[in-house]
This record gives sequence, structure tokens and C-alpha cells, in this order.
Amino acid sequence: MTPLEIYDSFIIKANENGQTDNIAVEKAKFAILYNEASVKFVEWVLDKRNEDDIRYLAPISVPDKITEISGTTKHQLAPLPSDYLGFGNINAKATSECCVSVDMELYEIKVENENTILNDQHSKPSIEYREAPFYIKQGEIKILVDNFKIDEVDLMYYKYPKQIELNDPEDPESGFKDADEDMDFDKKAIDRIISIAVSDYNLNTNNPKFQADKSRVVSKF
Repeated sequence: MTPLEIYDSFIIKANENGQTDNIAVEKAKFAILYNEASVKFVEWVLDKRNEDDIRYLAPISVPDKITEISGTTKHQLAPLPSDYLGFGNINAKATSECCVSVDMELYEIKVENENTILNDQHSKPSIEYREAPFYIKQGEIKILVDNFKIDEVDLMYYKYPKQIELNDPEDPESGFKDADEDMDFDKKAIDRIISIAVSDYNLNTNNPKFQADKSRVVSKF
């Protein structure tokens, strides 16, 4: 769906749940609502991690190879892409005195468990067993190591969805930039995003009927 098609659907849905007819929403306000709603939608799907739902995020799934890695003999740091929104999966290659460029299985841990993991013989990083723990913090992937170096990280992540923008940000009724280009996601997913946006709009305007759209959002695809 294009930005204009999404805007038209938003206005129709807002009027369906409104207390009065002919609700008017500036394009600038709509763009903010839709862009925020699209991020909420992605976060909601990633939080659920349901196989039937996660497939709707395929358009924003990105494979990336990270080779700019720094760190010490105890941890290695790989920077996250600038458009990173959510985690998909990860693996890496590592090198030590005995092994060169071997495949490593990375498993996620909580930040607060770092010291416990490093002091546990069964869970600490090991190039011999091809395993290493990691966590994501402050725009970086921190991989715990034990005298081995991470050569590269293969990351599959979910990027921020395409944003709706105006041709003239100073004019709230300006036309949409890239108006003829389809946005990310299929029509079914976009309909859920529109429901989130309408729900947010109704909540912001103190419309007591905003729960109607909230129920659409949480319903199964």
C-alpha cells in the first residue's frame, strides 16, 4: 500500500470509531502516528515471537556480516547497524592459537549474568566446544570470549520500517514523499498498524471508543 492509500484507510477507520463524522487529521499528524505505530507493531510481533506472526516481518529482515570487531581477550564488541530495531539470529567465526576461522554458536544471556557465566565451567565461552555467550547493549553486540578472537559476526536483524514523510515538513498538509511507492509489509499487516495508529489517535483525543481498535490490534492475524 502507498502512503496515500494508507492515509485514506486511516481516515475511514478513524471515522468508523469516532463520535462524530468527518474526522480530519493533518497529514503531518498522521505520518507521526503511522510511523510510531509501525515500530510498535514490529516490537509487538518480536515480543510474541509467534511463527505465524513473525513471517509478516520478512520485508524488514536484513542479513548483515560484521567484520569491524574490537575488544579484549575476555570480550569482543561488534557494532549494531544504524537501522537496527530488533534481533533475529546470530552466529560467528572465531580464531585462536589452535583453531582458525571456526564456526561458533552464540547464545544470548542477560547482562546481569555475565560474571556468573564466565565463572561457570559448563557455560563459559569455549572455542573447543564452539560456543560463546553474548548480549546486546548500547548499540553493540558484546560477545564473551576466552583467549580467542571473533573474526566476523553474521547477524540477521529487523530494521526500522520505512517511514512516511512529507514533501515539505513545514507544511502539515504537504503531499507525501515517494507517494507512489509501496510501504513495507503486506495489506494485512498494514491494517493492524493502521488500527494501532487510530487507537493512539483516539486515545490522544480522549475518544472513549479507542478500545475498539485496541482489540483489533491484539486479535490473531
